[in-house]
Amino acid sequence: MQKHAKPAFAPTEPQVVECQSGVPLWSRQKSSYFERSGCLTDLGLAEGLQDTKLVESIKAQLAFQRKWQRLSMLAYVSSTVLILVCSTLATLAAAKQLSDFAAYLAASATILVGLEKSMLFREKWKFHLAIATRFSVLLAEIETRQVPTVKLIDEYSSILRGYADSLPIAAREGT
Repeated sequence: MQKHAKPAFAPTEPQVVECQSGVPLWSRQKSSYFERSGCLTDLGLAEGLQDTKLVESIKAQLAFQRKWQRLSMLAYVSSTVLILVCSTLATLAAAKQLSDFAAYLAASATILVGLEKSMLFREKWKFHLAIATRFSVLLAEIETRQVPTVKLIDEYSSILRGYADSLPIAAREGT
């Protein structure tokens, strides 16, 4: 039977690293040089390895947030411009005695206002901008290497939890 050689970064004494919440990120022991658990399992980070998976994950999240930020902005700006155009044209059509056309334009403006208000385009635009900014700051902290990896992972998980908890969704009355 062959014995497996331990890598150069295997610890000589037991050590446990924990998140701020107290959940173990990883533990290293003499009998088992590296046992991963918790949030580092998905990110694949360990002592002696580059934190490239964390950077790749953050960049992917940043690209996702930027995409939805642009889509939300486009929907908000488009609906606002169309509301203004329909309202103005409805007023002009009514002044020219084109009552049917004015009614269609006024109805279109009303539908667009309801759509914009119910879909919360402006709030989603602001929300995705804020999340994207937090990811950008996190990447800057990684590049400057002024913050320990454990704190970066805590911040990353905090951003993701905040994203899941704070996504703007219109509340329904009476449910």
